[in-house]
Amino acid sequence: MKIPESVLRNIWIILISMLLFMANVIPYPLFVLSASVILISPVLLELRRKKIIDERQVQISHFSSHITFYVFLLLLFFVINREYISKNINPPPQFYMLVIVPFVVKMLISLYKNYGPVPTAQWTGYFFSFFWLLFVVLSHGLSIASLIESIPFLIIFSVSLLSKKFPLAGGVLFFIITVFILVLFRGWWRFDIYVRLLMYSLIPLPLLASSFALVFYHFKEGKKDE
Repeated sequence: MKIPESVLRNIWIILISMLLFMANVIPYPLFVLSASVILISPVLLELRRKKIIDERQVQISHFSSHITFYVFLLLLFFVINREYISKNINPPPQFYMLVIVPFVVKMLISLYKNYGPVPTAQWTGYFFSFFWLLFVVLSHGLSIASLIESIPFLIIFSVSLLSKKFPLAGGVLFFIITVFILVLFRGWWRFDIYVRLLMYSLIPLPLLASSFALVFYHFKEGKKDE
């Protein structure tokens, strides 16, 4: 008997819960391997291309995922408020990571699915260019130093404009900018693992995702024209 895909999408929750309860009983390498397989399974199910048999089941699955995501955030904010904010203590970096990183991923996926790769890459570039400019102005005010340090703003903004007509060039340039940022901020590797995950998710990841999206879009459109 074939198990419905809608059931498979939810079995992993039971499996990961059971695995957490057995974490202190099974060998650690086995725990890591099992957790990786269980957690990656629903992602592979979502990414796998297949004809949608029951649109209603898919909508219900997506709706329940949205609700679960927001329930998780509510519980997370409850813990942060009760354990830290109410006691006038700054939360540890892992809590910032747990709040911000999922929002970044959700924002990128939503933009991509709703507007396509080119607008997503453009708006990502606009956001980071203006964020950089704002940071420079707030740090140095209107000065020569601000003018010099605002050069990355001009570069990212220009690449964002360019990507509309030349997606391949925009994708390659976004990739070069991402590599430049990784080299420029290589000192981030000395930070705590949670801070690294937060910083890399906020800055290089969206630009790198935009780069790949533009390159894939270029070659996909090229095949259509053949």
